[in-house]
Amino acid sequence: MRLCLLLSLLSLVVHAEHPLGGPLPASLRKAAADQLVLPDPARRIGATVRFRADGSDASSEFREGLTRGEVAATTNLRRLLQLVKPTDPAFDLLKKQVEEYRALADAARAIVLTDHHKDQKKFAEMDKAFAAADKAYERLMRALKPVGNTPVVQLLDAIQWAAEVRRDEAFADGKTNEVGKLPMTEVVETENAPEPIKDFVKTLEPLLAMREFHRAITAANAAAHWAKSEQVQYANLLNSRRAVLGLPPFLLSERLSDAGFHHSEEMVKLKYFAHESPVTENKTPWDRVKNAKFEGGGVGECIYAGGATAQASHTGWWYSDGHRLILYGGGNAQGIARFGGGTWTFMTGNFSKYPL
Repeated sequence: MRLCLLLSLLSLVVHAEHPLGGPLPASLRKAAADQLVLPDPARRIGATVRFRADGSDASSEFREGLTRGEVAATTNLRRLLQLVKPTDPAFDLLKKQVEEYRALADAARAIVLTDHHKDQKKFAEMDKAFAAADKAYERLMRALKPVGNTPVVQLLDAIQWAAEVRRDEAFADGKTNEVGKLPMTEVVETENAPEPIKDFVKTLEPLLAMREFHRAITAANAAAHWAKSEQVQYANLLNSRRAVLGLPPFLLSERLSDAGFHHSEEMVKLKYFAHESPVTENKTPWDRVKNAKFEGGGVGECIYAGGATAQASHTGWWYSDGHRLILYGGGNAQGIARFGGGTWTFMTGNFSKYPL
């Protein structure tokens, strides 16, 4: 069984406690700062997320790590700009792969976000379109791995690193907290790169920014100390599929998950299955979001009964048009929880102030 309900956006009081945790212990700050100087972006993003989730102004260790990272990134970038020629055929090859992926992702996203009115043939077409986009996405991600790759890909990685430093310095200075932005075009302008390279970077910047946004949220979700493994598993499953479609990730919210858990528990114990609760104070999803003190507003709610795994609940919602439009729709937060053998509630929302 499964039902869905779209919720109107609502503004709630933002609580003082940071939704991703408290201050980073002093004993861990130097180690985290050291990670900002590592050439592996997957290692850097973990440290960046932890500093951003500090719950206070960026620490002096964060600034110091960024300063060291800027030196390392800029040195590497300038070396590669001297090495890579704008006429390198790897530019055109990579650009072609990006164009192929984008065409498939656009087609898949359009069919995923369409109400098919339970038409099984349309569902089959949707699965086929998603599989094609997924294959192209994986192929492109492999092509963009810098280790052992072409100088062109290494140059892109160097530009990305320098852009990360700019983004995080802006955060540390209190100017912006947009972890989903990656000012790569600004970097190549500052370095006076050749025009063909500037144009190439401008084309790839949105794709790489989205990839790094997903990496950041994956790291944040993995670090959610309150979350059960099945909650992180579901968050990663959904976000990985949203990445294929070029959609931004959902950050796992403890309070939205609490709202979902209590609704699932109540449905099991009171023996009903609906969005409207017989308990007055929990009557609507709006009430449940408010009662959970979520740091923002609710967007959507899905409920499911019949499977004990995260994959089972997603599969059930995937082939139900209303649910799928919530899973792959708007918002920036998600909550997921199961009670008993397999009664799930999933919620989406918008943080009033994004935690990262």
